[in-house]
Amino acid sequence: MATTEEQLKKDADTLYAMGRIYCEGNHADRAKNDRGVCPDCQNVLDYSIHRTAVCPHEHKGNCKDCSIHCYQPEMRAGIRAIMAYGAPRMMYKHPAMTAHYLSKKISGKIAAKRSDDYQTSRS
Repeated sequence: MATTEEQLKKDADTLYAMGRIYCEGNHADRAKNDRGVCPDCQNVLDYSIHRTAVCPHEHKGNCKDCSIHCYQPEMRAGIRAIMAYGAPRMMYKHPAMTAHYLSKKISGKIAAKRSDDYQTSRS
């Protein structure tokens, strides 16, 4: 089992992989930094990584399934755009990262369903 710090690093690496794919496809004319993203994408990725690190739920599951939505609206829209564009294209450039990302996404949905079922049965 990965520690929280190791998991956060994996998640950040996955976000940067998606961010590079998004930025290459949508901001090809902009200058890129050493991580391969433009300043606008860097800002969104840094914000997302910070929010993940300070998540009150210890970043279990997926942010989009969370009940509190702690992202600022414009940052939420930015990371959603990056993930919507980058995630489907990741399997071609980063198959191992894609497998990890999908397994986490699926396990988060299963855990949320179990929690909902448990709450319903206790009512």
